[in-house]
Amino acid sequence: MRLLFLLAGLCFSSHVLMADGATSPDRVGVTFADDVQPILRRHCYRCHGSKNQEAGLQLNQRDTAIGDESNSIVVKHVADESLLIQRLVDPELGDIMPLDGQRLSKGEIDTLRRWINDGAPWPDELAEANHWAYEPIVRPATPNASDTATSPIDQFIQSRLKRRGLRPSDPIDRARLIRRVSLALIGLPPTPADVHGFVNDPAPDAYEKVVDRLLRSQHYGERWAVPWLDLARYADSNGFQADQIRDNWAYRDWVIRSFNDDLPFNDFVIDQLAGDLRPNPTTDQMIATGFHRMTTCNVEAGVHPEANRTNQIVDRVNTTATVFLGTTLECAQCHDHKYDPFTQKDYYKLFAYFNNTPLEVKNTSGVTWDFYGPTMDLPMDPAQQERYERLTREIETLHSDRQEIVKQSDSDFQPWLDALRDKISNSAQWQTVKPIAFETTGGEDFEIQDDGAVLLSGTVPDTVEHRFTIARRDTTITAIKVDLLIDDSIPGKGPGRGDEKRSNVILSELTCESKIDSKVQSIALQDPVADFSQTNWDVAEAIDGNRKSG
Repeated sequence: MRLLFLLAGLCFSSHVLMADGATSPDRVGVTFADDVQPILRRHCYRCHGSKNQEAGLQLNQRDTAIGDESNSIVVKHVADESLLIQRLVDPELGDIMPLDGQRLSKGEIDTLRRWINDGAPWPDELAEANHWAYEPIVRPATPNASDTATSPIDQFIQSRLKRRGLRPSDPIDRARLIRRVSLALIGLPPTPADVHGFVNDPAPDAYEKVVDRLLRSQHYGERWAVPWLDLARYADSNGFQADQIRDNWAYRDWVIRSFNDDLPFNDFVIDQLAGDLRPNPTTDQMIATGFHRMTTCNVEAGVHPEANRTNQIVDRVNTTATVFLGTTLECAQCHDHKYDPFTQKDYYKLFAYFNNTPLEVKNTSGVTWDFYGPTMDLPMDPAQQERYERLTREIETLHSDRQEIVKQSDSDFQPWLDALRDKISNSAQWQTVKPIAFETTGGEDFEIQDDGAVLLSGTVPDTVEHRFTIARRDTTITAIKVDLLIDDSIPGKGPGRGDEKRSNVILSELTCESKIDSKVQSIALQDPVADFSQTNWDVAEAIDGNRKSG
């Protein structure tokens, strides 16, 4: 498994492709598999393929597409006389093809022209409509494209470059090479010391030593676990709505260990799909099955638990196909696949394999559901085990001490409660006062009622200032309370006097003064509270001296 990803990361590490100045684009060869077939599949097969043959034309097989030269839409070596090209460019022959999609680009049409002018070569192995991905694997012969190639992979690359009229650039310098291989293998740039050591290492195996060191690094597993974890849709949360936390990190750590320990790929796959079904499975093999515990889980109120479970099975089917079969099956959820050899029946056969799971949500209260499923205790190393046991003992001791304190405090509670009640009964009490005078700047009619309330009527000003005068009292005043009352005579019963639908009123500022003889003194107010504060009119701002803020 390590070698597989090493090749993927390094095959382009030291070369970039350059066009040969002596080669023109017209001389670059066109191949059916690489250039022509993808165009036909993208634009033509849906109407002229294995499922549909509009106008009796089928373009996914050689015999039906160009086999009968007397009635073929391809005139070999003469692209401009080929109906295939004419129907793509000449509106006088009918609607430009394809009818149901985007027209071919100039580059795509030129590719088809060059293929026809070259004789429309269609290899025997591609004569049938089978996709290359479903053909038996056959080891190809290694081409002899270059005397300087250092590996069979280089020979294949050089062969393709020659066919494309391209050549590799010159090898890069050592400083850049170690940077590329370091980023490819561990995802981190080399240190200055690493660069200096490699640049000045005269040993013929200097590069191999760098690669071996990087493969031994813990960072190798961390770097190459990332693309696999993406395929496994790894996350430590549910993936919906509040995205509740879900502990999946043990699976992540297992993937990293698997890469660093060079776990064989067959074991890597089996453990994730069925590690728990192995004989006497290890803890790691049980953890590996977390691959299919990464499905999203919707615990939003109103989501039917069985619908959620079904969606999770669909996710497992599609993920298994994408990751391990290298194909997408989603199309076959609703119908036979349009291009790949999968039927809807095939899809639900695979679906049935996974359709053996219980609900993965649990009703915790009312309409609230939480993610639920099997769990396992993870082993700890000796140091972790010792710390866990020590902390557990400390928690138990603290809990015991708390219980003892609660027990001892019971005898003191009732005397404290009695003293508190006495204090409350002797505390200050609210007293309703009747104003001896009332003034308003809004011109309203008013009546000071017997209970001290002031009832307004008549004019309804937008803003107004009211002044209440209260007779001096012998008791100490520690707080002032203003009650806004309702009354049947007010539209909507108030307390505001606008109309029945708008019965609110805003107190924007409250001030207080004391007057002894002719001496008037302002009294500072603090700690305002209210039963209700309207948005943007908080009671805390009703004593700040600014009528526009309260």
